Parts: sequence; C-alpha cells; structure tokens
Amino acid sequence: MRTLILSAGLIVAATALLQDEGDRILRLLLREIPAAELSGASQAESRADIRTIVENRTARLADAETDASQCRPACVDAARALETICERHVLAEASMSRAVCYSRVDDDRTVCLETCDE
Repeated sequence: MRTLILSAGLIVAATALLQDEGDRILRLLLREIPAAELSGASQAESRADIRTIVENRTARLADAETDASQCRPACVDAARALETICERHVLAEASMSRAVCYSRVDDDRTVCLETCDE
C-alpha cells in the first residue's frame, strides 16, 4: 500500500514538473519577442505539445543509456519539434524574431547533445 501511495505521489510530482517545464520552455522561446510579431496561436496547446516533446525526449534519452546511438537523434528530433513551436507563434514576416526563437532551440539542442557526450 505504501508503495502504491509513493508511486502515485511520484506520478503527480512528475506531471507537475512537466507542466512547469512546458511553461518554462515556452516562455524561454518567446521571451522578449514583441507582441506584434507573435501570432494568436494557443499557448495552452503549445505548452501541452512541449510537455509531450519533453516526455518523448526524456524517454528516448533513458533508452539511450543502453543504446548510445539513440541519444543524438533524440536531441535532434526534439529540437525539430520545438522549431515548430517557433513557427506556430512567431509570424513568418518577423524573420529576426524567428531567428531568435530558433537560436534558443539551438541552445536547448546543444545542452541536450552535451549530455550525449558525457
């Protein structure tokens, strides 16, 4: 019984962390981009998508502990998915702001790739 309660608590905590992570990453990607250069796309939908991206990347990175060849593709695939978030929220004609968003995705990819080399 105690194990069941602990497991349920860990699931709730993990879900809360992923929600916070989705919010944090979306804020980071869109930070300081002028409102006039942002689309009206749903941030709630993007936060949910980011949570899924992070969950998938985390699962693939865990699998990569037994198969190191999976680490780099997990980082690259997650970055591609995050780039779609930039495309969803930053207007196409706002090329400089899109470049800023993509640069932040590149930073995230770099951090992920560095974990592959450890």
